[in-house]
This record gives sequence, C-alpha cells and structure tokens, in this order.
Amino acid sequence: LKSYDDLMQGTQYGQVVVPGSAMSSALYLTVAQKTAPEIHMPPHHEDKWAEGEGVPLTEKQVETIRLWIDQGAPDN
Repeated sequence: LKSYDDLMQGTQYGQVVVPGSAMSSALYLTVAQKTAPEIHMPPHHEDKWAEGEGVPLTEKQVETIRLWIDQGAPDN
C-alpha cells in the first residue's frame, strides 16, 4: 500500500476496508487472524520468520485498525 486512496480502492477481489465495519473488512480479518491461516497477514511462513519477517501485529495494533475501520476509516 502506498496511499489511503490505494487502500480504499481495494483489489480485483473487492473492498479491503468497509468503512464502519471491521468485521466486513478483509484488512481487519486478515491482520486479526480471523481467516484461514494461509491468508493471514503478515504471512506466518517459517521461511519468513527466518528472514525476520512475518511477525503478527500486536493486539494493540490490531485493535487500532479495528477502531479506525469501525469509526469510518477516515483519511487521517
């Protein structure tokens, strides 16, 4: 992601953020690990851990994303 507009544009599969509904937003569901393990973000593959990547967000970070989306996902 490079900008707010990119995020809100979504992907070829649809919206990533549904303003006002974290539970309908792919962004929240994937970072909160409420999806199938193969699509969690960031990826949790052992090869990624070996490279120092793939560490899940903290509970506080996930909660911040949830609140931001539930509050309408403003461009701030």
